[in-house]
Formats: sequence, C-alpha cells, structure tokens
Amino acid sequence: MSKSPPDPGSNDAIALRLRALLDSRSQADVARKTGQLRNNVSRYARGAKIPIEFGAALVRGLGVNPAWLLLGEGAPFLSDVTASTVKAAEDLLELVEAMSAVARMQLGSLTGKHHLKVLRELSDALATHEKLRVELNARTAPIFRQVLADYWKALEKWDFERADDLRKAAAQVARLSDDEKLAAEFDRTRAYHAYLQHDEAQAIALQRRVFQRMLPAGTLLDDRSLREAFNFATTLQGSSRMHEALRVCKGVLLMAPDESRGTPILRFISALSGFVEMELGDIRSGLARIQASFPQPDDRMRPSQQSMLLHCLMYSGAISFEAACAMGPVSPAHAQGMLVRALYEDTPQALELASKTFINSGPASLAENVHVCAYSRALLGALKGSGRKQAREFLNGALAKEREGAKSETEKFDNALFAMRLCRALDDAQGFAHWMLEAARILDALPKEITVGLLGRTILWKNALLATDGKTQALRVRAQAMFKQLFESGYGCFEALASGAA
Repeated sequence: MSKSPPDPGSNDAIALRLRALLDSRSQADVARKTGQLRNNVSRYARGAKIPIEFGAALVRGLGVNPAWLLLGEGAPFLSDVTASTVKAAEDLLELVEAMSAVARMQLGSLTGKHHLKVLRELSDALATHEKLRVELNARTAPIFRQVLADYWKALEKWDFERADDLRKAAAQVARLSDDEKLAAEFDRTRAYHAYLQHDEAQAIALQRRVFQRMLPAGTLLDDRSLREAFNFATTLQGSSRMHEALRVCKGVLLMAPDESRGTPILRFISALSGFVEMELGDIRSGLARIQASFPQPDDRMRPSQQSMLLHCLMYSGAISFEAACAMGPVSPAHAQGMLVRALYEDTPQALELASKTFINSGPASLAENVHVCAYSRALLGALKGSGRKQAREFLNGALAKEREGAKSETEKFDNALFAMRLCRALDDAQGFAHWMLEAARILDALPKEITVGLLGRTILWKNALLATDGKTQALRVRAQAMFKQLFESGYGCFEALASGAA
C-alpha cells in the first residue's frame, strides 16, 4: 500500500520543500543567507523540527514565497509568484468567510432529513476550514511579525530596494493571516513607505484607516491609539496638509484621558502641534509648545522632537545654522531637513558643511543615493566651479526624470526649486527665471488645504529677491512683503531679508 503524502502544513512537508530548495543552491549558501549554522540547515532538511525563525529567515534572506513554504501554494520564490497563487490565497480566505456567514444565518426554514444532512456536511466543512485558518494564523503570525519588523528597519535606513522586496513578502503573508494588529501594523508601515516615496494620497489613506480603527466609541483610550493619532498627524504634516494636521493634534490633546497627560506620546503630539504652528506663521506659540514638551524621556521620540526644536530655534534667530549642524544627524529625516536648510543658507560653505555632516556620516545620516544628497552634491560642484558639467548633466538628466515621475504638486514644487537654484549657479538667467515662475505658479495653484513647508517657500522668495527682469519683478515685491511679515511675527532669521536684501 502506497504511503499517503504528508499534510501540506506539516513539518515533514516543509522539510520536503526545503530539500527542493537545496537542489538549486548549496547548504552553505542557505546557511549564510539565513544566518544559520550549516549543520542546522542539514538537520532541518532531514526532518528535524523547523523553527519559525528559520522560516522567516528563508523569506528574508532568499526571497522564498511564504505561501509556498508553509502550504506548498504557488512558486517557491516571491519573484516567481503568479497571479494564480494570489488568487488561490484569496479564494481560501473568501471560502472561510463565506462559510462563516452561512453558519450565522437563520436556518429555521430548512427542514427535513436532506437539509439536515446538508447542514451537517456544511458544519463539518466549516470546522475543517476554521481549524486550517487557526493553524495558518499560528504559523504565519511570527513570520509576518518578523517581516514587518525588517520592513520598518529598511525604511528607517531609507533602503527602498530592500523595503520594496519586504513589502511584497509581507503582502503574501498577509493573505494567510487575519491578525488585526498585524494588519494594522502592515498598513502603518506601508503608509510610511508611501510617505517617504512622496505618494501622499496613499500614505494618508492608509494612515487614516489605521487611525480610525483606534477610535473605539469615539475616545482615545490607550498609548497605542495615541501613537496612531501621532502617526496620522505626522503623515498629514509631511504631506503638506498643515491645517488638518494641527486639527488632529489639538483634537487628540483634548480627547486624551487624564492619566496620559505628561506621557511621552502626549509630549510628542504637543511638540508636533507647535512645529505645525511654526510652519503656519505663529512661531511664538509654536516655540513655546515645543519647549514645554521637553524633557522627552522616550529615546525613540527624542530625535524628532530635538529636530523640531532646532528648526524652530533657527527660524527664531536664536541659533545659527552652523550651531544646529554641530548637533549632528539626530535622524535621517533631520538630516534631509538640514540639507534643505543649507539650500536656504545658499552658500558653498553651508552646503559643504551640511554634506559633510549629514551624508554618509553614520546611521542617522543619509545615503549618497537619496535624491536631495545627489542634488546637494551637484549644486556644490556648480558653485565651486569644478563640477559645472556634472551639475548640468544632473539638471537635464536625473532632475528632469524626477520631475516627470513626481506624484504630487508639492513634489513638483520642490523639483522646480532645485532646477531654479541650479540654473542660477550655472549662470543660466533664462532657466533661473523660468523655474522661479514655475515654482510660484505651482504654489499659487495649490488647493487651500495644502500648505507648502515654510523652508520651501522661503527658498523661493529668497531667490525672488534677486529677480531683475520684468516677468519676475512682481515676485520680488511679494518676497519683500512676506519676509517683512515673518520678521515682525518673530522669525528673527529673516531680519536682513525683511529689508529686501538677498
């Protein structure tokens, strides 16, 4: 009598699929890419109990399709996953949900032996599939959790190539899991990914969904829901929806329970509300809120809060750009902000200092391949005179490509600013005027709910003070009025510009 094949989800079946992987690559290669000892890989292939951690390592290190690894569904590698595999996973979950719905129906109208037999068969099938679902969740949850942790770490390092691979892996595992907390974590991580890649609509939609899940009975009850509120407000602020971000912050501060007052997350939300107030023109209230939110005891939140304070102090004129640089790259987001601040400072010395401090200078700095880093290098080369050819190639190549792929009007505005400043460094007066007018056009055409960050606006208006031809003279007048208003509102760093001096 022939031996029946092992259950697809059993350890024997997974070991069988591991042996299939080893037909195309060595045990040493698998061990190296999974961080395991070679002897362990050999033991697992021979049938020893395979730990969940090793399964997660196969997904991360070799790009193994988790659906195939756990159940034998689809192709072995994520790069080979076909639509049919996705459909199979969808069908499985839809079947379980449909059968659960039938089990909840009012079936009193069904009578007779035939119907009783049908109901017994349905009940048996439902029990089988619910057991399968429980087993799927038990097996997938640890892998899902680990893939999401690695996905987040890749985003924190701005390693988008690895993040894209991990997003695909997480999406595959998500089809085999109905863990609500992990689903929310996946949405949160995808929202951050979309935000970093300037897909603002997707970022807001995902983060809004996570935030809405955390509003039981219309109240914020715990630390986790407050964190989601902060994430939502941060996503709105980073997507230039400043007024909505401020409303969310103020609403959360009002709704938060008394026992959460003074907690790290409430301090953080209060600081963010102050930072947004500063972006919207009220630096006195904003700086007071940020300062009152310290000390921040949470190590994870302190760098962002420190960054908010440094930028606010620079705008107030309390500290110089050089003094802020001396604080170092407290986070990649701060590093990017300081590189853009160097564009406002608009000197080769500022750009050189920022490039040295915030590009490839440690784990909290930016990698060379980040767009703003490449742009800063190109502009610095043009200003020094030694890299004018490379700067022109960047202007007509990489920067033009970025403009074509821009996903939002604010991203188009940023790229117009970059082109404007590069043209000025290359003594291209016509290009300088063209991109200045284009940036101003984009700014004026934005819907009222969108407010471009103050730094971007001031870079445009500082350059407008250099306008000399008839087409850009009106921008010079607007720039003088704006800097005068900001200085009178407490933005001390604009004192010289308030008189019209660029």
